[in-house]
Order: sequence, then structure tokens, then C-alpha cells
Amino acid sequence: MAYVGLSAVTSEFTIYTPDSLLSYSIPYQLSTIGSPGLYPLLGTLLEISPTDCSFDSYTLNNFIPILKKPENCSYSQLSISAQQQEAPYIIFLTDDEENIQEGYDSTLVSIPVLSIQESIYTQNLSKDSSILLSYQYRVEYVDSPSIEVRLVGGFASRLMYIESLLDLDSSLAYDFTNFSASFSYGLFDKAVHEAKQDCIAYKDLLYCDKGEVPGAELLSASIISLNIYKDIPKTPKSMRKYLAYLQSLYSNCTLSPIDPCHTKLLKQFQYTHNESYETLQSFSFSNLGFSDFLVNTHLFLWPSHLTQAFCLSSKSSSPNCPLCSSRCKVSSYFTESCLDNCNSSACGYSNMLCLSYNGDPLCLNQMIDDGMCSVHCIFEEECKESKGKLPKDTRFEVFLIVLCIIIPLFCLLGM
Repeated sequence: MAYVGLSAVTSEFTIYTPDSLLSYSIPYQLSTIGSPGLYPLLGTLLEISPTDCSFDSYTLNNFIPILKKPENCSYSQLSISAQQQEAPYIIFLTDDEENIQEGYDSTLVSIPVLSIQESIYTQNLSKDSSILLSYQYRVEYVDSPSIEVRLVGGFASRLMYIESLLDLDSSLAYDFTNFSASFSYGLFDKAVHEAKQDCIAYKDLLYCDKGEVPGAELLSASIISLNIYKDIPKTPKSMRKYLAYLQSLYSNCTLSPIDPCHTKLLKQFQYTHNESYETLQSFSFSNLGFSDFLVNTHLFLWPSHLTQAFCLSSKSSSPNCPLCSSRCKVSSYFTESCLDNCNSSACGYSNMLCLSYNGDPLCLNQMIDDGMCSVHCIFEEECKESKGKLPKDTRFEVFLIVLCIIIPLFCLLGM
């Protein structure tokens, strides 16, 4: 399993060929654009150096493009082009452990977008010409899943996370038994926190935020919202009201100063205006600078995919749960056999089990007669041929050894 630089993540690559890389764990980063990849996505790495910002000259339906982003292109632009050419996902080579944080638009990029340090790729992966691997962002499958929303940054991005919770409740009647809300702060560029602009200083600590309006205003709004959350009963009815309040706040109070608009909303929802800075001490530090979820304590960045992630994580999921296919049910997806209803690329070929050639999950149909002998497909023709074929020098040495054994034996038998 490969853990990325973001905390508590269970996403992973599985390498199938070549044998020399089977035990290698690829260190990589997630991004805020694209999709999580909740089902296994299979392909062969293809190193590309695009001359423009598109892959129109490539057919990528079985390949994973891996590339250094040209300076004149955006990550989103290249990801959309890869998606149009049917690439399962895309990997960018970066100079450091970069979190790709371009504007999130769930309607445009629907494939996973990952990044690997270029030096790591050069040292460990670039020398192999045919690397077959799959990627999946796994969610933990438990009896009663938990969701925590952690809010930070601009109101536009926060709104997506709140509305995805409302969508979850609308489609599945989410009971909020294991739900919690929290707020975060961040430290950004030195010029911001050294000048103490857009920040709140409290008890020798500097709390900062960043968005479309001044960070100090964002933090003040978060303080009031968190104090409300602490005071209200954690019942489904009160939580639905609280989420509706946050939705209104993040939709309507988008211009500086926030406070006059916020005060009106508090009266409308009958909440108290409590801006005690003591609450800041219960904020969590975020080095990401954007909101996120914790689903079963695991980081989840994609609000438009929350309902499906929740369904995949819950053993007691509603029959209304959307899965990769209307015929592929959550209750059957985690069985240990290939299911025809889940045998599609959208469903990860029933957890890759429908692609297994001989029951070994690391020997796939694509690996048979591919010109490579794999330790997990040792029975295939390539492996038989490689065993039977000896170099010419070796065959001559074997012939001499046989002669040396047989001729003296004949002499002894004749005496």
C-alpha cells in the first residue's frame, strides 16, 4: 500500500508487471481536481511529452499518461484532454511533493489526477518500458460509517462540502449518528502572517485563513459557527437546521464585510452571536488550505462523490445507494468472486476478480501471451519457453558434461 503525503489516506497502486517492481510502493500525491477512483482502474504507464495542451494524437483507453506539465498548460486542461481520450487516470511529474490545487469543478474532470516527484519516477520507474498497474482509492467497509466535515478557506469551496452533505441526507435520509463538524486554520505565505494581515492573534499564536474575502473575517465567521455547533443538540433535526444555516451563510454572505449579513442569518435561524476567541484553540491546523471530509477517519477530498463513498463504506447501506451500476449492489460487491453485474470498467471488473486468469488476483488476462514471464502467471507459454531455452554456450557445456558421463559408463558396461 502506498500512503501519500496527505494524512490518513488508504488509496493505493497495485503493480502487476514487471516482477522487479511487484514489491515497490509508489509514493504519490492526490489532487483537489478529478475524482477519487473508488473502483480499480487498470492501465499501462505511458510516458508522454505533449507539444501542446492536448492528447488528441493519442489513444489512451488502456494507458496511463505520465508527464511533466508544460508551462503553458494547466493541470485541468491536460486532465480533461486525457479523459476525452479515455485514459483511466493521469499522473503528473512534479519537482516536489505538490498537492495540485487548481479550482475544483466536478463536472469537468472525472478521472483521478495524481502526482509523483519526477526524481522518484526517474530513479525507480522510468527504466521499465511496460508497467501494468491499477489504482484505487479505498474506503473502509464498516457497520456504521462516520463522516466529519472540516471547513477552511473561501466560502465557495466550503459550500460544495455542505451541499454534498445535504445531498447525502436527501438521497439516503442520513441519520447523523456518526457525524461531526469542525473548522481549521492555516498558515500561508510569510508575507501574510509576518504582517499579521488576514489573521487573528490570540494567546501568542497567529491563526490565518485565505479565501475570496479577508482571512480574519473568515475566521470570525468560523468561530461563531463552531460555537453554535457546540451548543446545539446533535439530533438529525438540529443538524439539518445547522447545515441549512451554513449553506445560507456560504451562499449569501460572500462579500466583505461578512458580519452584517451573518448577523441577519443568525436572527433568521435563531442562533446566538458568540465570537469568543477561546474557540480558536479547538480549531485544527490544516496544511492543505481547503476543506475536506474524513470518512471513517480517512481523508476524502471530493464532495461530489461523498454519497457513493458513504455507500461503499457502509455494510448497512440503503438500497437507494448509487453504485458504479444500477445492477451492481454494495452487498454483493465485496464478495470474493467475479459478479457479472459488476463486470465492467466502471465497476473495476468486480474488484478486478473478473480479470483474474487462474484465481491469483495478480495474474490478469492481459498478462497472458504478453511476451513477459510473470511470477504470478508461471504456467503461461512465455515462462515455459524461457525455461526450455538455454543460451548456446550453456547448451554446449551441457552436451560435454553428458558425454563425459555416458562414455565412461558404456566402457564399464562392455567390460
